[in-house]
Amino acid sequence: MHDLIANIITLNVDRLSKGIANILTLHADRLSQEIANIETLHAVRLSQETANIMTLHAVRLSQGIANIMTLHAVRLSQGIANIETLHAVRLSQETANIETLHVDKL
Repeated sequence: MHDLIANIITLNVDRLSKGIANILTLHADRLSQEIANIETLHAVRLSQETANIMTLHAVRLSQGIANIMTLHAVRLSQGIANIETLHAVRLSQETANIETLHVDKL
């Protein structure tokens, strides 16, 4: 009778230890899958963040280029206006000088 009880206890302990081992293995497997999922999620988020940053830089860069082009266009048009004004001033001065010269000669 004692042997039977000892066998039952041994069997129960053996099954319990196997059950614990299976549970631990299952938990370890699930944990490693969770870690893998978290790492994958972080990698995906990181690549999305990198993509967002690159897109933002590209947008800012294109806006910067647009701003530079606009600034150059404004400066160019102002430069043309300044040249035209300068030419008009010089032309009127030349005309005045010619008229003055003609008056002096008369």
